[in-house]
Amino acid sequence: MQNQRLREKYRSDAEWRERKLASQRERRRNMSPEERERVNARQREYLRNHPEQRRETVRRYYERHPEQAELKRERAREKRRWMRENDPEAYRAWLDHRNMLARERRNAKKAARAAGKEST
Repeated sequence: MQNQRLREKYRSDAEWRERKLASQRERRRNMSPEERERVNARQREYLRNHPEQRRETVRRYYERHPEQAELKRERAREKRRWMRENDPEAYRAWLDHRNMLARERRNAKKAARAAGKEST
Protein backbone atom coordinates (compact mmCIF):
# COMPACT_ATOMS: atom_id res chain seq x y z
CA MET A 1 0.00 0.00 0.00
CA GLN A 2 2.73 2.44 0.97
CA ASN A 3 4.77 1.41 -2.07
CA GLN A 4 1.75 2.12 -4.25
CA ARG A 5 1.47 5.65 -2.82
CA LEU A 6 5.20 6.23 -3.30
CA ARG A 7 5.00 5.03 -6.89
CA GLU A 8 2.21 7.47 -7.59
CA LYS A 9 4.18 10.22 -5.87
CA TYR A 10 7.24 9.70 -8.09
CA ARG A 11 5.73 9.25 -11.54
CA SER A 12 8.88 8.48 -13.49
CA ASP A 13 10.05 4.87 -13.14
CA ALA A 14 13.67 5.92 -13.49
CA GLU A 15 13.27 8.47 -10.71
CA TRP A 16 11.51 5.86 -8.55
CA ARG A 17 14.30 3.35 -9.14
CA GLU A 18 17.02 5.92 -8.42
CA ARG A 19 15.40 6.93 -5.12
CA LYS A 20 14.94 3.29 -4.16
CA LEU A 21 18.60 2.49 -4.89
CA ALA A 22 19.74 5.60 -2.98
CA SER A 23 17.71 4.57 0.07
CA GLN A 24 19.14 1.04 -0.16
CA ARG A 25 22.67 2.42 -0.29
CA GLU A 26 21.94 4.65 2.69
CA ARG A 27 20.47 1.73 4.65
CA ARG A 28 23.52 -0.43 3.86
CA ARG A 29 25.87 2.34 4.93
CA ASN A 30 24.17 2.52 8.33
CA MET A 31 24.05 -1.26 8.90
CA SER A 32 25.92 -3.02 11.65
CA PRO A 33 28.52 -5.54 10.39
CA GLU A 34 26.41 -8.47 11.66
CA GLU A 35 23.32 -7.22 9.88
CA ARG A 36 25.30 -6.60 6.68
CA GLU A 37 26.65 -10.16 6.85
CA ARG A 38 23.10 -11.50 7.29
CA VAL A 39 21.87 -9.52 4.27
CA ASN A 40 24.86 -10.65 2.20
CA ALA A 41 24.26 -14.29 3.16
CA ARG A 42 20.61 -14.03 2.17
CA GLN A 43 21.59 -12.48 -1.19
CA ARG A 44 24.22 -15.19 -1.79
CA GLU A 45 21.64 -17.89 -1.07
CA TYR A 46 19.18 -16.26 -3.48
CA LEU A 47 21.80 -16.02 -6.23
CA ARG A 48 22.83 -19.65 -5.64
CA ASN A 49 19.25 -20.71 -6.37
CA HIS A 50 18.72 -18.34 -9.34
CA PRO A 51 21.55 -18.86 -11.83
CA GLU A 52 20.10 -16.52 -14.47
CA GLN A 53 19.97 -13.72 -11.90
CA ARG A 54 23.54 -14.53 -10.83
CA ARG A 55 24.73 -14.27 -14.44
CA GLU A 56 23.01 -10.91 -14.79
CA THR A 57 24.55 -9.65 -11.52
CA VAL A 58 28.03 -10.75 -12.61
CA ARG A 59 27.55 -9.15 -16.03
CA ARG A 60 26.53 -5.84 -14.43
CA TYR A 61 29.54 -6.00 -12.10
CA TYR A 62 31.96 -6.39 -15.00
CA GLU A 63 30.21 -3.60 -16.91
CA ARG A 64 30.81 -1.29 -13.94
CA HIS A 65 34.41 -2.48 -13.46
CA PRO A 66 36.03 -2.88 -16.89
CA GLU A 67 39.51 -3.15 -15.35
CA GLN A 68 38.34 -6.24 -13.41
CA ALA A 69 36.86 -7.68 -16.61
CA GLU A 70 40.21 -7.21 -18.33
CA LEU A 71 42.04 -8.89 -15.42
CA LYS A 72 39.61 -11.80 -15.60
CA ARG A 73 40.17 -12.21 -19.35
CA GLU A 74 43.94 -12.01 -18.81
CA ARG A 75 43.84 -14.73 -16.13
CA ALA A 76 41.74 -16.95 -18.41
CA ARG A 77 44.22 -16.45 -21.28
CA GLU A 78 47.10 -17.27 -18.95
CA LYS A 79 45.32 -20.41 -17.70
CA ARG A 80 44.62 -21.60 -21.27
CA ARG A 81 48.23 -20.93 -22.30
CA TRP A 82 49.53 -22.87 -19.29
CA MET A 83 47.17 -25.77 -20.01
CA ARG A 84 48.11 -25.82 -23.70
CA GLU A 85 51.82 -25.98 -22.84
CA ASN A 86 51.75 -28.30 -19.80
CA ASP A 87 48.78 -30.60 -20.35
CA PRO A 88 47.92 -30.81 -24.06
CA GLU A 89 45.48 -33.72 -23.59
CA ALA A 90 43.42 -31.82 -21.03
CA TYR A 91 43.55 -28.73 -23.25
CA ARG A 92 42.33 -30.75 -26.23
CA ALA A 93 39.51 -32.29 -24.16
CA TRP A 94 38.49 -28.84 -22.90
CA LEU A 95 38.55 -27.44 -26.43
CA ASP A 96 36.44 -30.33 -27.76
CA HIS A 97 33.94 -29.86 -24.94
CA ARG A 98 33.73 -26.10 -25.61
CA ASN A 99 33.20 -26.71 -29.31
CA MET A 100 30.52 -29.30 -28.56
CA LEU A 101 28.66 -26.81 -26.35
CA ALA A 102 28.89 -24.14 -29.05
CA ARG A 103 27.58 -26.60 -31.63
CA GLU A 104 24.64 -27.47 -29.35
CA ARG A 105 23.80 -23.76 -28.95
CA ARG A 106 23.91 -23.20 -32.71
CA ASN A 107 21.71 -26.24 -33.34
CA ALA A 108 19.23 -25.11 -30.68
CA LYS A 109 19.06 -21.68 -32.34
CA LYS A 110 18.47 -23.26 -35.75
CA ALA A 111 15.76 -25.51 -34.30
CA ALA A 112 14.06 -22.53 -32.64
CA ARG A 113 14.17 -20.59 -35.89
CA ALA A 114 12.76 -23.55 -37.80
CA ALA A 115 10.00 -24.01 -35.22
CA GLY A 116 9.17 -20.31 -35.53
CA LYS A 117 8.87 -20.55 -39.31
CA GLU A 118 6.62 -23.61 -39.07
CA SER A 119 4.18 -21.85 -36.73
CA THR A 120 3.69 -18.88 -39.10
